[in-house]
Amino acid sequence: MIHPVMDTKWHAFEIQSYKDYCQRFFREFYLKTEVHEDIQSNARIIRNLTKLAFYEYEFFDVAVTQASLTFEMALHIRYKEISGDTWPEKKNFRLLIEWFCDRNYFETNNKEFLEHIRWTRNYKAHPKMHSFGGPMISQHIDNCIALINDLYEDKETRADRKDLYKQTEILFSSINEEGGLIRWPNGKVETVYFLTTDFINNKTKPFEFSFSFHPVFEVPKVYQKGNCLLEPRRELDCSMVNMEGPQMICSGPDKSQLFSIEVIKDGAARNKFKKWKDEYNIYSAATMHFHAISSGPSRAFDLLLKFYKD
Repeated sequence: MIHPVMDTKWHAFEIQSYKDYCQRFFREFYLKTEVHEDIQSNARIIRNLTKLAFYEYEFFDVAVTQASLTFEMALHIRYKEISGDTWPEKKNFRLLIEWFCDRNYFETNNKEFLEHIRWTRNYKAHPKMHSFGGPMISQHIDNCIALINDLYEDKETRADRKDLYKQTEILFSSINEEGGLIRWPNGKVETVYFLTTDFINNKTKPFEFSFSFHPVFEVPKVYQKGNCLLEPRRELDCSMVNMEGPQMICSGPDKSQLFSIEVIKDGAARNKFKKWKDEYNIYSAATMHFHAISSGPSRAFDLLLKFYKD
């Protein structure tokens, strides 16, 4: 009997063993227990396809196709669970997505994102030619699974969470434009130029806020166009947040250890940051540094996975 061997396409990723493959490319996912058993069955197939992609690279693409079709099926099933009726045959997939989006069933309201999900389903269901993306398109599986879980989350809790997002993003937008400070409990102060909300878990008591940030660094005087050194993003978790104008008061597990995130107020400090930002913008335009840090890997999916399990 001939046993399957590693697909040679993985050599391009310097994969040497099944263990290497699983550590780098296999991502476990979770469906809430409330999700219909037909969807759970499909998810098992998707999971196994990504495991077996070590032996057949393009199994990743089959898994993406299956995830797209499973998301569509999940919408039909959930619509019937909610309304008691089947979705009208004359109404297309786009209208079905919009029905759920308009009623706040998704964590996101980003129409472009949801349109891409729809486009991928159509492209995979009605291919015009052979193509493959492998693990480069595996994010689509995560997205479909997350959207399915969203259908079974509490909508009022989601609405409250979105309000909290809006409050933090108003402050962070100012910080990302004008510069910000993090004042740590030990008295240390760091200047930051990029700060983002990874996730807000408002199922827990107290709520759990997860942020990521990049502190200001010395802009290199010499650099190569199209190439930049990326400092790792710093992660910040806190269990309490009070918004006070252009400032956020936070605490970690120890409620006595308070720290703040705030917009730079001092005039001299603002001018110093502006000078740094001008230098940084020139550097970033040449090296694509800001694009790299703003579109790089995020822990948001892992936090969302934990949230679904809570």
